[in-house]
Amino acid sequence: MKKSLTFIVGAGLGAAAALFVAPSSGKKLRKKVNKESKKLQMELQVQAEKGLDKVKDFRSTGMDRLNEWKESAETMAEEAAKNINGTTDVESAN
Repeated sequence: MKKSLTFIVGAGLGAAAALFVAPSSGKKLRKKVNKESKKLQMELQVQAEKGLDKVKDFRSTGMDRLNEWKESAETMAEEAAKNINGTTDVESAN
């Protein structure tokens, strides 16, 4: 994501520099700058949304894994407690 954001910012700066160097009237230049800035804003917004989606996915995956580890640890703790007490499922049923 960092590379794509760097690319977009660089492209925007390059486009802005090209607009200022190219010969045109002030009115045309303002129109071009306005158009390019809106285009860049939209691109940045898309990239930000993609980044936010990735963060949400990462968080969700992390929470799922954490819950799996928690359940596994609880199961292991219950089994360890049973072993320490010398009981098994068969003995507990009697």
